[in-house]
Amino acid sequence: MAIDSLVIIALAVTAATHAVVRNRRERARRARRLRRLPRVAIADFVEGQAARIVGRVIELETFPAPLSRRPCVAAEAIAVSVSLAGIAERAVGKSASLVRDLRMARFLVDDGTGIALVEPEGAEAVLSARRVLRRDPEGWGRRLLVRCGARAGDGFRYHEGAIVPGATVAVGGHGVRETAAELEERAEDDDLALDAERDRGAAGAARAAAPTRPGAPGGYRDGPALRLTMRSSERAPLLVGDLRAALR
Repeated sequence: MAIDSLVIIALAVTAATHAVVRNRRERARRARRLRRLPRVAIADFVEGQAARIVGRVIELETFPAPLSRRPCVAAEAIAVSVSLAGIAERAVGKSASLVRDLRMARFLVDDGTGIALVEPEGAEAVLSARRVLRRDPEGWGRRLLVRCGARAGDGFRYHEGAIVPGATVAVGGHGVRETAAELEERAEDDDLALDAERDRGAAGAARAAAPTRPGAPGGYRDGPALRLTMRSSERAPLLVGDLRAALR
């Protein structure tokens, strides 16, 4: 093998390793931020503070996870180049060594003291990669690469984490209190296709299954009390995760 080829492969391996290490560091940083936020009940959440809530996911809408096609409200898929030939090919700019795809929908979180609305815009995720594919027999991974603008090819390993309806999730960041009327008005202004009756039914079922504390705010959009909405702020993005340490 020519020296030039060896140099290209060495640079490619270094670049691929750097991409993987950088992704792991960023993920670890997000996980630390989420874990270190103080955990509070939805009923006790103070507007303007940065805190973490933990509860059960109630879906408003779902989408299929990119690899497993499971109905979910949040999904993260990562494709990592693992073959030497693939790494060398990507060294000359034909593709990326690591591709990350994150998608999230609006959903509710019920912790037994109240129900919070989670807005996905600008949010980041720290999800457990419970599904790892070393092969791509049905072409899901290739479609993921194409959708992310990367060149599809062999030699990738695919990781997927997803949050499904009914799962326990941690959401960290800033929250605001809004009235039911304000939520309805904003939903109309933003042209958000939410089924209000389905929303009320889901919230009512959740509250019936888990009694609230005396004096705690009601469910999402029932009554005149203020409702908690979690969303990204200018200071920090919202963090959504299902890592065990963040659920404690």
